[in-house]
Amino acid sequence: MKKKIDFICLGASKSGTTAIANFLSRNPNIFCPSIKEVNYFNEFIPQDYSTSNVNFIKSEEWYNSHFKFNETKKIINGELTPCYLNSIKAVKKIKQYNPDIKLFVILRDPVYRAYSQYLYAIQNGVESNTNFLQALQDKPKKYMGESMYYENLSRYYGEFKKSQIKIFLYEDFFKDVNKSMEDLFKFIGAEHKTSFDLESEFVNKGKSVRFPALNRSIGRFNILLKHQKFEKLRDLLKQIGFLSLIKVIKSSNLTIRSEVVNELERDVYEQANLIFEKDINSLKNKLNLNVNSWGFKENKSV
Repeated sequence: MKKKIDFICLGASKSGTTAIANFLSRNPNIFCPSIKEVNYFNEFIPQDYSTSNVNFIKSEEWYNSHFKFNETKKIINGELTPCYLNSIKAVKKIKQYNPDIKLFVILRDPVYRAYSQYLYAIQNGVESNTNFLQALQDKPKKYMGESMYYENLSRYYGEFKKSQIKIFLYEDFFKDVNKSMEDLFKFIGAEHKTSFDLESEFVNKGKSVRFPALNRSIGRFNILLKHQKFEKLRDLLKQIGFLSLIKVIKSSNLTIRSEVVNELERDVYEQANLIFEKDINSLKNKLNLNVNSWGFKENKSV
């Protein structure tokens, strides 16, 4: 029998997947790769959704090498790559890999998710537009596409049984982390004996850029290295420590974002929300999701 992993978190990005990966890794019967996002089933890289992903054409053996398969002890293997949710080809490729796999998603208010992703892109130097609404229009696959939850999920429901897919809402999940994780552990078939404290867990904290031009240059350089023709060069630069140095330089150019920077104005929220309104209604009416926790919030930190 061929080795297969047991579960995948499909997304969405900027919806607490880093914290959840850390929660999962504390269970001795669960194994997740140290590289949280393996990026195997997505055809394009999530930085721009236009550059081909070199991992997409690699073998199952390469993919399985990231996991721990134990012949004597049952280890539940899984990974979290948020861009799978918005990847059209990922659906059939995942099914071909393991038609019985468990899939779960964390859905965040689509406007706040997109805005958080937009700020993160600025932080990483892959976004230069200073207008959020304009950025939505300019890069719909990146910002709008990942927040079109019903549109994305409908592809997965078309290929997998409903019992294989679990939906969590970000806003509800982190209100009671222990209850939510108990539910998640049950879904993936693992015992739950650990309590979690969200404040003590590692999460991606938003940052501001001191010198935007520097991180934009680094961002363009990193995307360039992700092209297939530069794969060997990237591996070499990684081996000699050059990429680690670049990462240090980029990190030193960041500071923790202030609440003023984090604030999303009501009129901007409402304009953006109109883009997702039809998709949200489909979530409520066709998937029977209660999304009452979504909506504009004063001084919402992202």
